[in-house]
Amino acid sequence: MNIREASFWKDIEPIFVNRDNEGQEFPFEDAGAKYCDYRALMDRCEHGLRRAARMARGVMLMMVRFRVLGDGVGETDARLLDLACQRVCSCLRSCDSACQLGDGRIAILMEDVTEPGLAELVIGKFHAAITPSLRIGDHEAELALCVGVALHPVDTGNALQLWQLASMRAEQAYRNGTDAGLPRVVAGHTTMGHYNAIRELHHAYRRGKFSLVYQPVFGTDGRSLLGMEALLRWNHDQRGLLEPGAFMDLLEDSGLIVPVGERVLHEACQFVARMQKETGLEGLRVCVNVSGRQLEDGGFMLSVLDAIYDADIAAESLQLELSEKTLSLHTRTLARLVPELRNAGVSLAIDHFGVSGLSLADLVRFPVSVIKMDRSLIEGVAVDAVSQAIVSGALAFARGAGIRVAAVGVEHDTQFGALVNLGCREVQGAWLAPPAAPDGFLDALPG
Repeated sequence: MNIREASFWKDIEPIFVNRDNEGQEFPFEDAGAKYCDYRALMDRCEHGLRRAARMARGVMLMMVRFRVLGDGVGETDARLLDLACQRVCSCLRSCDSACQLGDGRIAILMEDVTEPGLAELVIGKFHAAITPSLRIGDHEAELALCVGVALHPVDTGNALQLWQLASMRAEQAYRNGTDAGLPRVVAGHTTMGHYNAIRELHHAYRRGKFSLVYQPVFGTDGRSLLGMEALLRWNHDQRGLLEPGAFMDLLEDSGLIVPVGERVLHEACQFVARMQKETGLEGLRVCVNVSGRQLEDGGFMLSVLDAIYDADIAAESLQLELSEKTLSLHTRTLARLVPELRNAGVSLAIDHFGVSGLSLADLVRFPVSVIKMDRSLIEGVAVDAVSQAIVSGALAFARGAGIRVAAVGVEHDTQFGALVNLGCREVQGAWLAPPAAPDGFLDALPG
């Protein structure tokens, strides 16, 4: 079974385990990782350490522990822990190895580690996989997740020493206390205030506090509806409706950006399918922002294709938007992903163009469909000569390269008029139409 087929958004049936003659437990081999016993895992770890020394890559050994919160005891808890183990292992790559140790403990080996932030990303996926709760029959419980990580070459030693270090850190995390809303990783890399903020974010995620609004994208010729941009919102209990600037960094730090991003893709594709039917405009597209952390997730491409397939829309109906920062920091990953996305028919856009120093020549390396001018340029386009020159230059380049240019943050009629005169063909902003909830999207369109 592909690791992404075990959806975070659907229930997974409880599993049974096989036992060898030493009592070692093994889930059926239907998730992503290779299952093995302790000796095999240690052999693979030693082999991985030798290869890592030759190839300048890392090896990560993780110890995962669970604690059932609430009143559940006995055999039911054991079944819940088995289910949690399968949920966690469904997040792994096919090249990873897992050893189920009993009592809700798993040892996980990840070889060929090239990203220093991989541990945080993987732990975030683990936590999302067991959130908000697990159910077997009539019994439901929340689980706390404790993880100890040993990462070579940051942590030195052989396979046994890495095992002992990861085990010690997992035990320390377990003794320090657990929290159903917070994956605890020993080492104190983060302040308690940051932990509390992430915990609040996980609680919001479990209670369905994230939602989407959609801002229309118009053509300047007759203000025809071309599509809409999906914008994430957090309905905070005390602070009201929050925009991404207030919580996106936390989503990245917590690892929740991956499951939340998958949900955004799914809902956005479903919405554009609905709008195409209701308006009769088959060419409508939906624009979805994608972070670098989503791109680095091994299942990103499949999650995009799944969202398109489930919504039964043409791939051209989805436009993925990357910031200049993402483009510059994830060049190697994009060099692999961009051709795959374009071959599938998905449109690509560079968002916030003009704020990070990315030149027009840099765009030649990536076959993007749209350049979206940042609102800081659009703000002065009616009166500022520099803004006008940048927008004019982008439009001239785009015409020659076959790339569309869109303007974001149109707040006044003078800005709209200046953009029309410069030859811009796509615009969005509050002056034209503010973001609207899905059910009120059509009603909010200008008459």
